[in-house]
Amino acid sequence: MQASTIITRPGCSIVGKNWKKTAGFRKKYYAHYEWPQRRIKASKGWEIYPKGIYDIAMVLKKRYPALEWFVSETGMGVHDEERFRNEEGIIQDRYRIVFLKEHLYWVHKAIDEGSLCFGFHVWVAFDCWSWNNAYRNRYGRMEVDINDQKRRIKASGLWYRDVAGQKGFAWDPADAGHL
Repeated sequence: MQASTIITRPGCSIVGKNWKKTAGFRKKYYAHYEWPQRRIKASKGWEIYPKGIYDIAMVLKKRYPALEWFVSETGMGVHDEERFRNEEGIIQDRYRIVFLKEHLYWVHKAIDEGSLCFGFHVWVAFDCWSWNNAYRNRYGRMEVDINDQKRRIKASGLWYRDVAGQKGFAWDPADAGHL
């Protein structure tokens, strides 16, 4: 069954969209094109295209104007993240902060333009085991040491806490693209 068929069936009132990489999105909606300014996350080989979530939001708004939706899962995994640990023991995952800022910027823009997005769920709070690569990549805003099970907040966790407390963040376009 096509996604558009499911969305238009009686009883479908909201949709969730996972958003981690653009490969499937580009393959389905666009002819092959290598964007000259593309960014690739080295440890996974995924293209990072934050504006893609805005593009999807605008398609949903146009095709299904009354449909509410949310980002059900987004985030990034990084291999050997321990190499970014500072003297205080905190993993300095600025790349994750920039990733989240860019995606939140585009979701906010879509909402300002009338998209009915009501949620943005980050995958995942704590480093976790993955079906694809066990503990090779780390995904969370909280580090979990697999040897002693200790948890330590990462720079992205501190940033996320501040964003929640302030109910937002300042957007500086100069931050974009520095993953």
